[in-house]
Amino acid sequence: MPDALPRFDGAAIWVTLSPEHQAAIGAAVLEMVAAENVNNNLRADRGELGPRYRTVSPYLDSAIACHLRDAIDAAVPDEAWESDGLPAVPSLAGPLCRECGCGERNACVTEAGPCHWFEPDLCSACVPEEAPHA
Repeated sequence: MPDALPRFDGAAIWVTLSPEHQAAIGAAVLEMVAAENVNNNLRADRGELGPRYRTVSPYLDSAIACHLRDAIDAAVPDEAWESDGLPAVPSLAGPLCRECGCGERNACVTEAGPCHWFEPDLCSACVPEEAPHA
């Protein structure tokens, strides 16, 4: 059986960052949420927001993402993003199957229906035939 996917623990990394780096990243994340708010309001717009918002909206996500990426790159060491040469999967993705990579929001679909957790990191669809079933 393969090992569990390597995980990125953002909370563990966060506490190692300087207050300055935390402030820069935090501010960029808040700006990203503000951009999402603009875009959500524009999608629901009935004409009240006008052309300025339609002009700026496509630019917001990429502009803020660049600032966020720059702040993160300045703060987080390159080695934090991988383990044993493999990219680390965000821990906020929740539990993942060590065999197929499915999770809470993307269960395997089998003839018996969606898979379920057989072990903390093994879904029912990936249980070896010889394993005792719970």
